[in-house]
Amino acid sequence: MKIMNKYLFLATTGLTIAACGHVDTAKERTARQMLESYEQEPLPQVISFDYVASRLDKQKDMIEVKGFLVNDNPDTAYFLTTSCNGEQYSLVIDTLKYAVEPLMDCTGSVAVLKSIPPRSRYAFQAKLRTATRDEKIRLGFDYFNAEKGMALDSRSHADIHHRLPQDKNILWTDERLIE
Repeated sequence: MKIMNKYLFLATTGLTIAACGHVDTAKERTARQMLESYEQEPLPQVISFDYVASRLDKQKDMIEVKGFLVNDNPDTAYFLTTSCNGEQYSLVIDTLKYAVEPLMDCTGSVAVLKSIPPRSRYAFQAKLRTATRDEKIRLGFDYFNAEKGMALDSRSHADIHHRLPQDKNILWTDERLIE
């Protein structure tokens, strides 16, 4: 009788394990299909904007901005800007208080594709002229997302820096102290 009970126990346990294994296989297949569908969808780019603003000692009406585009993605990120320090023209500022001060004289500006390596940052500088003595400033950056190998021939300065509001992708930051 003890042998029969052990046999029935082992047979029941074996059948239960086999049945549960079949259910787990179906669950695993569904989970695998769901994971594959996620892998096919591109992940959104995680790009952020950061900066430090400071007044120039000799020119109190000038603010120097050291800006950074931060790529937290595992892949290289690409964006459009223009030659002649185009990044400064992508800054979003309060135009009643500040004006972009050109860093160099340019007779022409062309579209340029820039890249930000994975998990790194792209640095740029800008200067703003102001008549205010504000101690804080809030900036944004109009990030023009692009693809590697994008055709640039037909892109102008205006296409990149003077887009319609609904076409802009502004990366905002919190208000910061002007050092």
